Amino acid sequence: MTQVSRSGSMDDPRIIGFGMSATDTPPHSQQVMTVLLDRRPSDAWKRAFEALSKSLATDSGVSQLSLSGSSIQVCGTMASLKMTPPDLQALVRRVTAWLEHERATQATPQQAAAKRPAKARDIREIEVEQVGRHPEIGRMLEDVLGLTGLRFAAVARVTEQRWTALAVLDRARFGLMPGQDMIVEKTLCNEVRQRGEPVVFSHASTDAHYAAHPLPKLYGFESHLSVPIELRDGAFFGTLCALDPEPTPLSGEMIVQVRALAHQIGEAMSEAPETA
Repeated sequence: MTQVSRSGSMDDPRIIGFGMSATDTPPHSQQVMTVLLDRRPSDAWKRAFEALSKSLATDSGVSQLSLSGSSIQVCGTMASLKMTPPDLQALVRRVTAWLEHERATQATPQQAAAKRPAKARDIREIEVEQVGRHPEIGRMLEDVLGLTGLRFAAVARVTEQRWTALAVLDRARFGLMPGQDMIVEKTLCNEVRQRGEPVVFSHASTDAHYAAHPLPKLYGFESHLSVPIELRDGAFFGTLCALDPEPTPLSGEMIVQVRALAHQIGEAMSEAPETA
């Protein structure tokens, strides 16, 4: 009995030895060689073996090659059988490799998804989650409405490319939700970003500047208050804004108090993980 070292996949059979029915027969008489496997092959492995073993039987001159339990039976002349072991080892490795390829290409959708790299998360989703980790910000929006009498307040992330609502308190039923974008050029918060100063008016229709401004008419609001939110290092983050469809008196004292809330939001966001 010749022993063979184990190699290849741990899930499929390996050759562990060869045995001959007799060793003193004439070289041209038919004999049977038993190839011992370390385990019983699966049905899939058997099908792959049957498909790939035909060429070996033809090329090596053996008359029969078949699986039986946890062994391979090979019939042929003594001369041909003595030349067969290296070819059989290569055949077994080839069957296992072919089967592994089939498993990989026929993976279930769940298995395929597990192998795919995770899809990058949208920065908007990350920023909304960051704000959500600070429940005091929601209470600050309530404070804004209580201080000003306005019915809509939001924390917005404002960059040169986008305006995104990160937290919203909507008692005016404008319908804006956290994570939603607006065209940044069509927001007054963009003016806050550009100027670094609040934008405030109590009655757009009678205001010397905002009576002719297109945005209050576009969105249907008459009163508005928007102040900058800055991070601890002084970088502009976005705005704390509030508005109402109806005219609402807004005083300088209100602006000071809302700016103080915006400062607290900036402090909270400075402690959050980076958003980019």
